[in-house]
Amino acid sequence: MVDPLSLLERTDKYYLGSGTGLLFAPRFPCWLEWPGFWDEVDVYNYQLAPLFTVAFLELASGKAGPSLPLRQRERLWSPAELVCQYDLGRNIRAHEHRSVVPGGWYLSEWLLENPGEEDLELAAVAWSAQETEELDLSSVQAGAGTVSWQRRLIDRCGEHLEVEVSLEAPDEPIAGSALLSERAALQPRWEFSPFPEKWRSGFGHPIQLSGISSSGLLYAAAASRLTVRAGGTGRVTLQARVVPLDLDDPTATGVRAEGVYGHAPPPPRREFPRPALMDDPGEASRRAWRAAFDKAPGLACSDPFIERYWYYRWYGLRLCGHEGGIGNYLYPGCCEGTGYFHAPITYSAQCHARELRWLHDPDRARGVILNFLAHQKESGQPHGRICVNYLERTDFYFADWGEAVLAVEAVHPDLEFLQAVYKPLVQYAEWLDRERDADETGLVDVVNHSETGQEFMSRYMAVSSEADSEDWGNLIRLKGIDATVYAYRLQRSLAVVAGRLHEFGEAARWIAAADRTAEAI
Repeated sequence: MVDPLSLLERTDKYYLGSGTGLLFAPRFPCWLEWPGFWDEVDVYNYQLAPLFTVAFLELASGKAGPSLPLRQRERLWSPAELVCQYDLGRNIRAHEHRSVVPGGWYLSEWLLENPGEEDLELAAVAWSAQETEELDLSSVQAGAGTVSWQRRLIDRCGEHLEVEVSLEAPDEPIAGSALLSERAALQPRWEFSPFPEKWRSGFGHPIQLSGISSSGLLYAAAASRLTVRAGGTGRVTLQARVVPLDLDDPTATGVRAEGVYGHAPPPPRREFPRPALMDDPGEASRRAWRAAFDKAPGLACSDPFIERYWYYRWYGLRLCGHEGGIGNYLYPGCCEGTGYFHAPITYSAQCHARELRWLHDPDRARGVILNFLAHQKESGQPHGRICVNYLERTDFYFADWGEAVLAVEAVHPDLEFLQAVYKPLVQYAEWLDRERDADETGLVDVVNHSETGQEFMSRYMAVSSEADSEDWGNLIRLKGIDATVYAYRLQRSLAVVAGRLHEFGEAARWIAAADRTAEAI
């Protein structure tokens, strides 16, 4: 039997997630050699940075001493975790297991080895620094081993999402603190923070937000006591949680395709438990990932590279997955990528539905399609992307929706699913005829070089020298064979679906439409 986690291990990767829409996938990381998650994390199509890093302080008479120097020696990645080895002061060998688990939890779990002859008393600290411009200082709270705040995230389109962030040191909590400070370099260096001074005489000052310019930085820290016995080991977990706010009502942004709702109601939002404190660092994430791989089919063949890629692809599909019942994501589905692309996008959704149909549970494959049809525009045109809390400036892409539906249906037959998608797909086919073939040639118009997923391709220069302008407007009109083939396959698929639903007059209508399109091609 193949263990996908071992099969995919390597030293040059670092993306972490759990299939819920929140992940750690910085595209240009600067701080991988530092503990925790100082580079940005993805919260659906928004980014948050920094989240937190980790420091270890010597304890003496309940007071915090200097931080121990920490130097990373090596990293090993698998889909479940990023395992980092460090040299820590006092000759301690430290092992960090970074993971992201469902519920918006970002874990930094540690095992420390003390080869010395004396017990060591340490404070393990999760700490962060936050820009105050988008921070709600009135939301800041602190307690023993915990500190939290609310802030606004702004995406590339200027839209915003409110989130609550909390840091926790749950093992043996001793401190939680939030201190407003004048601005300094936004780096994960403990000596840049105000805590070395403030905690020198004890773990007081839980919250101090006055007397400093509100345009500075908010430093937040949660600390836990840790004893590492001589010749023994010590374990500690430090973690952060990111919770998007105002996404509880899945109909808040408006849903128009009642037919989709009527035949395929969205599932309730899943509630995930707090991560348990495990004796084995990283175990919670490894269990979850192995369970996910178990739900996908295996592959054995003569080429080990193909075998490895097979499991890597299933890793990517789960990494970019999202749950249903959250904002505009009514159904579980899949995002296209990371960063700005961490949202469902039609040009890749047609592929995701085909791939995800091989899971034992068809909900995610169906959800990829249903999310777009449930938010279809009044005109019948689907959105090009679905952002978690808005539907403006969402582009448009041609996609092979018809064959994607039939592919899912072939593996998981379900008449209710076909009933849910039939009317919205008819409206899309009629939009293509009405808006993209007004001259009734049987061929489909492409009016923007981005909507075929082939930006800046030379084919568009045949009709306009401005076709590849960065203006991204509707600058061209070109009969697209690829777009027309998608329309043809949609018409053929609608004929099949209509027949399955015993709508034989409709089936004949779509057979005739497909024959006409084929002749035009």
